[in-house]
Amino acid sequence: MSQDSKVVVLAVLGVFLLLGGINAYSKNKSTTEERSICANINTSDAVFKVEKDLLARHNSSLFQEQVININSILFHNETIGKKGTRVIVPFTIIRTLDQSEYEAEVRCSDLSIIEYRKI
Repeated sequence: MSQDSKVVVLAVLGVFLLLGGINAYSKNKSTTEERSICANINTSDAVFKVEKDLLARHNSSLFQEQVININSILFHNETIGKKGTRVIVPFTIIRTLDQSEYEAEVRCSDLSIIEYRKI
């Protein structure tokens, strides 16, 4: 391998390492900023967003309901809390014959980003 090609290879490798470092720094900064935002979020705002989202769902296969109404949602206010960059909102969907428990994860930096999972 010639001296010129070694220099080119080292330069390319250096650029990749630099870009990797910049990417890692920006992700860390983003997470720190999101945690700061989360510290200032009122959990009742997250509960309101989850309630609004649930009521807007007209055909939700996740919850096995055609229509979810305000009377079929029971929020577990005593266990609502913050975890990292999310607000965790546990709730129960009450049906005629049974009930199922779920958890909503609401992103602190954008309360409209909600992920649901059955627990």
